[in-house]
Amino acid sequence: MYGDIRAFLTDNVLEHKFLLGWGHLTLLHNDEDTNTYFMKPVVGYQSYKDAFTTTKITYFDEFRYKGCSDKWRDCRPTDCWLECPFDNISFPKRSYHLNSASRGWKQVIFEHIDNKLYMLRFNNGKLEKKESLYAHFQHRGFMKDKVTNYDHFLVTPGAIIDYPKHFINLRIRFLCRKRPLMTKYYQWKNLIIWKLGMSKNK
Repeated sequence: MYGDIRAFLTDNVLEHKFLLGWGHLTLLHNDEDTNTYFMKPVVGYQSYKDAFTTTKITYFDEFRYKGCSDKWRDCRPTDCWLECPFDNISFPKRSYHLNSASRGWKQVIFEHIDNKLYMLRFNNGKLEKKESLYAHFQHRGFMKDKVTNYDHFLVTPGAIIDYPKHFINLRIRFLCRKRPLMTKYYQWKNLIIWKLGMSKNK
């Protein structure tokens, strides 16, 4: 879910040839040098030919696997913009809550108003807000869309809902509450699915 993209990707930022670099969002200049850099062989980094011809997952477009993103970051750092103003949300099996793995906030929800996206949390009893470029809700296909007004809504761990009209702080605090039983449920569900998959492969 995107927020105000241009609030983060300003004209100065867009002068870089390689931006962000994650599988869920990577931007590149459209020129010959940039478009062909992934093909350039560099010792210690994945070959695009190997990545494109194997049936295995290589994470060629991700960091930490010596693919194209790592090559840009390590070999051409001045051409890169590698900030992380986004929120990569933890898997439900790790926590049912929306925890931002990229920026460290836990038990959050998101507010989308007009074209802005904000991460919300309660910290020592105080409501805090931080603007986000986007949020990546990985492995959350169960989230239900219950919104009737898309000008202003909330994203919670299990559903996208209208922004409350009354008792706002109280309701946001409730939506940010701890839910350890739901975390346990998705941990067990993931374990059962994994075991069923293993038994079928025997």
